[in-house]
Amino acid sequence: MFTPLEGKIKLINLDPGHFHASLVQQSMYEKVDRNVYVYAPDGPEVKSYLKRISDYNGREADPTAWEEQVYTGADFLEKMLSERRGNVMVVSGNNSKKTEYILRSIQAGIHVLADKPMVISPEKFSMLEEAFATAREKGLWM
Repeated sequence: MFTPLEGKIKLINLDPGHFHASLVQQSMYEKVDRNVYVYAPDGPEVKSYLKRISDYNGREADPTAWEEQVYTGADFLEKMLSERRGNVMVVSGNNSKKTEYILRSIQAGIHVLADKPMVISPEKFSMLEEAFATAREKGLWM
């Protein structure tokens, strides 16, 4: 059974490395907080993501008003898990790390919105199965 989120949805965008990472932010939503917490390694991928959000915010027709709170550093995953500033983690990027990101976020009680593929190697499939089982146990399952 899915446990609804209390209050506003607070997005975390973890290691955004694909344009899908910004798609959920093309529009503003009444129940989604305008502050988005971004945790990523420094580099061209996070910069590209932030540019797309800036473009959404600055467009003439139906601009958005996202406020990106950005942390870049080698310990971005640990920082995100320790700070827990959001309640829904969006992951769209490095497919080799995505399964770990999903599992670790669910273990921390954070809802996950992931694009496909969620796993790319057979040896990590059990990690994804564990993530789904943990999500069910924690009420993070729909």
